[in-house]
Amino acid sequence: MDIEKRNKLFNLMISTGSIKFGKFTLASGRESSYYCDGRIASTHPDTAPLIGQLLLQIMDENNLQPDSIGGLETGAIPIVGQVQAAAHYLGQRPLKSFYVRKQPKGHGTKSQIEGNFKSSDKVVIFEDVTTSGTSAGIALDAVLLKEATVCAVICLLDRQEGAQEYFKQRGIPFYPLFTKQEFLNQKK
Repeated sequence: MDIEKRNKLFNLMISTGSIKFGKFTLASGRESSYYCDGRIASTHPDTAPLIGQLLLQIMDENNLQPDSIGGLETGAIPIVGQVQAAAHYLGQRPLKSFYVRKQPKGHGTKSQIEGNFKSSDKVVIFEDVTTSGTSAGIALDAVLLKEATVCAVICLLDRQEGAQEYFKQRGIPFYPLFTKQEFLNQKK
């Protein structure tokens, strides 16, 4: 892992407002003393290229050789594009990409998986922020239903509230770039 780039991204996530400290109500209704807005991080011009490069490094360091990469709408979409672009510009083998709808669309092909995906693919699922793992689990279930092989789930930030255990129980390797605890330690 390029520690210099990782540290730069860590600091940029705080300075760009991707990580906020205060009192927040989460989608689950629970309260939290911090909030990670993965969409700010993944769409900011200073952080986006670093995210692609660092998440690609996680794939390389773990010898993951997917045919395609994807994730659940909407949080994973920019991240998947950044990893795909990083692989291209660093001269690595081409990666196809896809995204998974939360529900199959009700018209046209009525697909749940959109983009360049085949059932024979080896895939890596990406997520911006994981809490329990169930959101990335929707994408995981969709590709497994099509009989693809899932190499791993990789996320930008793990809130450390069950995702690690969720993917372990499912037999899927899970690699977060950052954890909640790292940002909470920085706040002190």
